[in-house]
Amino acid sequence: MFSSFDLIKVKKFLKPTLQEKWPLFWGLIRSLFFGLQGGGYAIAMKLAVDSVVEGNEIMFLYGVGIMAVLMLLSTLPNYFFRNMNNLYFRGLQKYFYNIYIDKYFQLENNLTDSKGTGYFNNIIQRGGDNWASLLSTINGSGLQVIIRIIVAIGLFMTYTGWIGTILVLFVFIISFVIAQYGNKKMIPLRKEMRDFFTQADKDIVRLIMSKFEVLANGRIGFELKKLDVIFDNILVRRYRESFIRIFTFDVQKLSINIMQILLLLYVGYGVLNGQYEVGLLAMVWMLSNQINGSVQDLNDYITDFYSRITYVEKLRETFDDAPLIQGYDTGKEFIYKRGDIVLDTVTYDYGKGEVLKDFSLSIQGGKKTALVGISGSGKSTLMKLIAGYIHPQFGTISVDKQELPNGQNTHFISLKSYYQHIGYLTQEPSVFDGSIYDNLLYALNYEPNDKKIQQVLSDAQCQFVLDFPDGLGSQIGEKGIRLSGGQRQRLAIAKIMLKNPNIILLDEPTSALDSFSEEEVTKAFDNLAKGKTVIIIAHRLQTVKQADTILVLDQGKIIEQGNHIELVKKKGSYAKMLELQSGF
Repeated sequence: MFSSFDLIKVKKFLKPTLQEKWPLFWGLIRSLFFGLQGGGYAIAMKLAVDSVVEGNEIMFLYGVGIMAVLMLLSTLPNYFFRNMNNLYFRGLQKYFYNIYIDKYFQLENNLTDSKGTGYFNNIIQRGGDNWASLLSTINGSGLQVIIRIIVAIGLFMTYTGWIGTILVLFVFIISFVIAQYGNKKMIPLRKEMRDFFTQADKDIVRLIMSKFEVLANGRIGFELKKLDVIFDNILVRRYRESFIRIFTFDVQKLSINIMQILLLLYVGYGVLNGQYEVGLLAMVWMLSNQINGSVQDLNDYITDFYSRITYVEKLRETFDDAPLIQGYDTGKEFIYKRGDIVLDTVTYDYGKGEVLKDFSLSIQGGKKTALVGISGSGKSTLMKLIAGYIHPQFGTISVDKQELPNGQNTHFISLKSYYQHIGYLTQEPSVFDGSIYDNLLYALNYEPNDKKIQQVLSDAQCQFVLDFPDGLGSQIGEKGIRLSGGQRQRLAIAKIMLKNPNIILLDEPTSALDSFSEEEVTKAFDNLAKGKTVIIIAHRLQTVKQADTILVLDQGKIIEQGNHIELVKKKGSYAKMLELQSGF
């Protein structure tokens, strides 16, 4: 049933079944009971009919009583069994979400950045839901159908001998082969539909997140047409799949109906010749109907399996062999000393050309270092490397003589322990859907008192919080959508101030602030940064005038280095940038 069937894949697919043991146990009990129930009905029906022919009232009532008991047993506990199966599905769903969301956080950051959140959200949600659904179906109706077929074949062998049994097995095998053939024909179509659905989900997320951009440029119609093309492609493949499915179903139905007619003829002539009792005819009719329904149920399950397994395979393909963040929770514990940072012959390539090549740099701990230069000069890449967000293809990065993992070294510190000592403010402020209070305390392992929070809000120019009706409890929406750009940035700054890290990395920290707020926040940062290692990227050079060292980058190389006064005297690139900026 897998694209390349092997025991390892089957084992991996079935392994999560044991995550919810009690619902699994009751699901097996339900499958066993309902699987055997059909055979019980058939035997009771034979007994009742034979008793009528023989005029035996007691045995007739006994046969009817058995059927009545089976009916009651199938009705009364059914709610309980269904609820257990639902719990089993929800438990598996929770298990898959936990496993693969955890794996998502461990994926190499370049991969997650390039694919986007919508892509991974679709794969985790569809893959996890379909995997849980398949396993709960196996534990429920899937196993039940198989038991019912086995019981029916066993009864045919017991009461009709080999001829009836061989006929049933032959038709069953033919039906199974037809189902397999049809489903294999549909696999390419389903994989294409899966990829189109993934792209559609990704585009929908992008559109929702780009609402203003679409409105401002009058592109609603254009974007909807793009989605129409995707869904038209899905529809065409759905039609093709439906045609194959209907053809397969009709051929199967015809073969099973022929089997029923042949069985009735065989047993009917046996009754006329005195070989069989009349009750067997009723039993055969009931069993053949059960096989008919069971084969159709099994075919539906196989069809459903092939349809869903493409999403499970996509989930595993995406995560099982994907590059991971190197050394997140492995390696030695990072021990902060002074914050000295050394990059030794570092090379980094995004896949579109080298951003940094054989790049070396030493940053003294406890000092403020600024990175300036035109866009694309390598500043943000350098910051990400120092933050451990990405790792170099070649070369090493050390902090206090302790190497960050690079995928090649064997003696390195764990990023998890390293992150506890750094504060990294990216160009896109790091805030999430929740309250202001939740955002402020997210990175902390302690709960600060009100005085501390109020002081930080004041230092970060976050007095706007007091204007909200719910204050710190105010919800800011996805990515802080209910805040202005400047408010989001100030909130992110306040988070770093509360964390009070030893190493502070700031990528355009005041780009969204007005001049007054920038000056006040810069003063607060200066107080926070005393004795700490600070690396700051800024295009507005007013922000970096007080830095101990300013590095001017161009095309991944340091072309100038010094403090503000020294670089102005050189009259080089830094001085030219100053001239272009008003206010100096």
